[in-house]
Amino acid sequence: MARHVEAWMDGVALSSVGPFLLQQIQEEPPETEQTSYARPGMDGQWAGPTRRTALRIVLMVAIRELYDLPRRAMLAEALAV
Repeated sequence: MARHVEAWMDGVALSSVGPFLLQQIQEEPPETEQTSYARPGMDGQWAGPTRRTALRIVLMVAIRELYDLPRRAMLAEALAV
């Protein structure tokens, strides 16, 4: 059973850009950075929290514009980020 799920990209809903059908979402492992800080009165470092520096998500969509090829090309270009 299909259900409607809204996808947002850079603060813009995909449904407002054009007629897309979201087929799959793939999340790649995030890029992380380990932080550390000095230990007062001692040599060495304390391990701090790990921060996420980048996250990449791949959306696979189907363009639901079948007959207007220039509009279809425009919609594909709008998604290519």
